[in-house]
Amino acid sequence: MKAGLIVWIPFLLAVTGCATTKQVTDLETRVGALENKVTTVEQKQVAIESENSKIEEDSQAVSVGVSVHKPPADSLTKKDIQQALKNAGYYTGSIDGKFGKNTRKAIRAFQRANGLAVDGIAGMKTRELMVNYLTQ
Repeated sequence: MKAGLIVWIPFLLAVTGCATTKQVTDLETRVGALENKVTTVEQKQVAIESENSKIEEDSQAVSVGVSVHKPPADSLTKKDIQQALKNAGYYTGSIDGKFGKNTRKAIRAFQRANGLAVDGIAGMKTRELMVNYLTQ
């Protein structure tokens, strides 16, 4: 009887296989499937990051083209006029809201450069052109 078992046990193991070998093979298969899923997720992540980067670049390009609201010419204060003249490169004094000889000289130079009547007074036509220099 013992001799018969000794023959049959190796035969049965060979036919059915070792349970540990099957478990290892099954585990390897599962690990391979998980690795494939991780690779797919990582590829999707890279694609999403690339798309987000592209959207951010497009957003910056759009924001550059957005115009800034300009105040009406008739609402410009004396400080606004000095700031516009300074931005345009005609006034070098401080922005104090006081119209002295330097401010009037800058207004005349601005008017001359823009083909306006040169009188040193910031009238409506002069102010309408100055508004463009407030947003710079």
